[in-house]
Amino acid sequence: MRALSIALVLVAGCLAAMPADARQDDPRLKDLFAELKTATSTIEARMIETKIWKIWMQNDDPAVDALMDRGMDAMSVDDTDTALAAFSQAIKRDDAFAEAYNKRATVEFLRHDFEASVADIERTLQLEPRHFGALAGLGQVYLAMNKKAAALKAFEAALAINPKLESVQRTVTELKQELEGNPT
Repeated sequence: MRALSIALVLVAGCLAAMPADARQDDPRLKDLFAELKTATSTIEARMIETKIWKIWMQNDDPAVDALMDRGMDAMSVDDTDTALAAFSQAIKRDDAFAEAYNKRATVEFLRHDFEASVADIERTLQLEPRHFGALAGLGQVYLAMNKKAAALKAFEAALAINPKLESVQRTVTELKQELEGNPT
């Protein structure tokens, strides 16, 4: 249940995306990531995250934007077949669009296809190494696979980029205690 909650929180950050020509190589991201790292409050971090997610969701191809919208709409009603197909089509149209891989990885996670999810997250991170959402998702996948040390590493990598991810912070604390033999 916690894994699904975190996946849904990560997805929810993307629902408000607005079309424009941007993506993981958008020059605005450099400053936004610097601001994110130094955000002094969770509220400030959430506002910066929203801007980053909006940029990540944008593509200069209207057909890709439409496919991403279709996939997000399908995810919102638990139609993973349609979502998976839409994100796969978006990837076929633009195989350098990190967010399409990230969204497909989320769907694969929800479908319990963990190996495919990891592969798509790895591709996301090749294209956008700062993708804290993909890293947090990778941690969730590893937890589902009972690979707790790998999950901890992924969660810590997400926090290195976005230190204000409260649910990830809590999970890191719990995992560290569990791996050290001190369960909460």
